[in-house]
Amino acid sequence: MSEPSSPYGRLLTQRARQLIQALDRAGVAAKLQDNSLSTYSIKIDIAVSGALNLYYSPKKKRFRLGGHELTDAEIWPRITAHWDGDLGQPPMGTGTGRSRQKALIKTPDSEAAGPSAYAAYVDGSYMQGRIGYGAVILKSGKVVWETSGRVSREMAGMRQVGGELTAVMEVVRWCLAQGVDAIAVYYDYQGIAAWPTGRWRAKLPATQAYRDFIRNCGVALSWCKVKAHSGDTWNERADDLAKQGAAFADKTAAPPTDFAPAGEPAASQGKLETHGRGDSRDESPEDLADTPRFRFRDLHPDLYCGTASDRYGGWLGQIYPREKYAAQLQLRSKTVGGRTFNEQVLPVKSVRDYFRHFRILEVDFTFYQALLDAKGQPTRTHRTLEAYLGHLEPEDRLLLKVPQSVMAPELFRGKAPLPNDAYLDADLFAENFYAPAVEICGDHLWGFVFEQGYVIKARRQPSRQLALNLEKFFSRVPPDPRYHLELRTAPYLAPPLFEVLARCGVGQVYSHWTWLPDLMTQFLKGEEQFHSKARQVVVRLITPRGMRYADSYHKAQPFNQLVPGMLDETMLDHTADLVKAALDQAYTAALIVNNRAGGNAPMIAEALARRIRGILGASPAPSR
Repeated sequence: MSEPSSPYGRLLTQRARQLIQALDRAGVAAKLQDNSLSTYSIKIDIAVSGALNLYYSPKKKRFRLGGHELTDAEIWPRITAHWDGDLGQPPMGTGTGRSRQKALIKTPDSEAAGPSAYAAYVDGSYMQGRIGYGAVILKSGKVVWETSGRVSREMAGMRQVGGELTAVMEVVRWCLAQGVDAIAVYYDYQGIAAWPTGRWRAKLPATQAYRDFIRNCGVALSWCKVKAHSGDTWNERADDLAKQGAAFADKTAAPPTDFAPAGEPAASQGKLETHGRGDSRDESPEDLADTPRFRFRDLHPDLYCGTASDRYGGWLGQIYPREKYAAQLQLRSKTVGGRTFNEQVLPVKSVRDYFRHFRILEVDFTFYQALLDAKGQPTRTHRTLEAYLGHLEPEDRLLLKVPQSVMAPELFRGKAPLPNDAYLDADLFAENFYAPAVEICGDHLWGFVFEQGYVIKARRQPSRQLALNLEKFFSRVPPDPRYHLELRTAPYLAPPLFEVLARCGVGQVYSHWTWLPDLMTQFLKGEEQFHSKARQVVVRLITPRGMRYADSYHKAQPFNQLVPGMLDETMLDHTADLVKAALDQAYTAALIVNNRAGGNAPMIAEALARRIRGILGASPAPSR
C-alpha cells in the first residue's frame, strides 16, 4: 500500500500498523487491506477470519475499531485484548450488554443446558420433496411461542437438516425480538450444535451461513441432544410443526406463523398473527407471503426498515404472495436513459402485504407532484396517497418526499433545465403539501425528506449562501421536528450547512448515492452529530457510488434479484454502523432501501438485517 497523502490517512495507517504489530506478537496474522484507505477509515485483513474496520474522528481525535466483518467469532476477544485506541475508548461494538463483543463471547460451546428459563425444541421435516421447519419455545415449562414454515431456497438442498437449521434461526430471531438473552436448544440432529461450536467443519454455503448466524447472534445458546422419536413430548411437538410446514411447502404462500398463548398449541388458534406484526387481520395461509426471511419488523424497537416505493412485480414470492397477485399485475411503461421498460406494478391494496414485512414506506411519488394544485384542488398524487391510507394499520408509518417543485432550483422541461421560481417557497410547501399531508396521514406520518438535488459546479452557489437560504426557508415553514434534509452535492457537506441543521433541528439524511462520499465519511464530516428535534435519523440506500441513475436502473431492472457486482459490501457495513450509532444515542432510525442499490430491495434488506442483528444483539425495550 502506497503512503497516504492526507494527514488522517497517515494517522489511520500508523495506528493500523501498531495494531498489526501487537496482533502479530499475539500470534494473529494481519495486514493492511489493499486500496481500503478512505478519508476516515482503513481495513485490516485478519488471516482466514475476515477484516477489521478502523475509523478516525478528527473532531474527537480518537479511533474506533469495528469487528462486524469478522467471520471467526472466537478471534474478536483476542483482538480487543490488544486494542486500547486513543484516550482509552473501547472498540466499536463493545460496552453494552447487547454489543457485538457480547454476541461473540456467547458463542455456544457446551452441550449442557444452562440456567436459562427458556427452552426451545426444534425439528425439520422432508415430505415428498417438500421441506418444513418447526419450533416450540417454553418458559418455565409452559409454551410461549410456536412456529412452522417452509425453508428458504438456500436451505432446500439439505432436506430435513435445512428445516432443523431454519428452526434454530427462527428461535434466535424470536429471542432477539423479545429481549431474551439465553435459551436452551433441544435438538436431535448432531450438526445443529456441531457446526457453530466448530466440532464439524461447515463446508456448504448453507451450513456456513448458519454457523456465522449463530456465532454472531448475541443470544447465549446451550445445546441439549435428545433422541429422535423417543416419545419426548416437546420434541414430538416440534416434529409435528415441521410436518405442518412441509405440508404447506407446495404452495406459494407460507404456513401460519402463530404466537400461541402459554400452554395452548398455536395450531388451535383461530386468528393468524404474522411474525413480527401484532395486528389481528384474519387471513388464510394463502394470503401471506412465502418467505419469513424477508420480515424486518422486529430488528429493533427503534429501527424502521423500509423501501423507497413499493408494488414491484419483481417482489412476488418475497413480499407479495404470488398466487394472490400474479393475475393483478399491470404494465407501466417507463423510459430511463433513452431506453423504455415495461414495469410490472401491483395494485395499491398490496401495501397491506408490504407492511407485514416492513415498518415504514418511503412515498416517492409525492416528489413529482404536490398534493394540491395551484387552485388548491386535490391532485392525482393526493388521491393516490388517500388510497394508500385506506389499507394501513395503526402502527404502519410513511416517510414522504417533499415535491421537487419546492426543493429543486431548476426543473427540467423536456431536456432543458429552467429556473424554478417556486424554489424554497415556504408558503407553497405549507399550503400545497404540508397541510394536506398531515391531514391525510395523521399518526402514520413519520417524517419528511427534503431532497436538495445534485448541482453541477457551474450552477453551484457557495455553501454559505445555500445555508442562509435554507435557514430562511426552515424558519418560515410550519414548525415540525420531523424534517430531514438530503444534500446530494458533496461540497455542501460542510460546516455552514451542518450549523443550519443544528440551529433548525433538521436531520441530515445519510444517502448512499452516485456522487456522494461513503456513508461513514458523511457521518464523520458532520462530526458524528445528529440534529433532528424529533431524535430521528434517516439512512437512504439509493444507488452504488459512481453509478448514474440510468445505469443503476438498467442493471437492477426487473428488480427481482441481486445483481452480481452491484451490491457494495462497504455500504452494508457503514449502514449497520450508522444505525448502531443512532440507536446508542437514543435516536429512532429509518433505513430506506432502493432496488437500484443492488438489484432487489428485499434481498438488500436481508443482508443488512444480518449485519444489524450481529451488531445490536438482542432487541431492548423501546426507548419511548
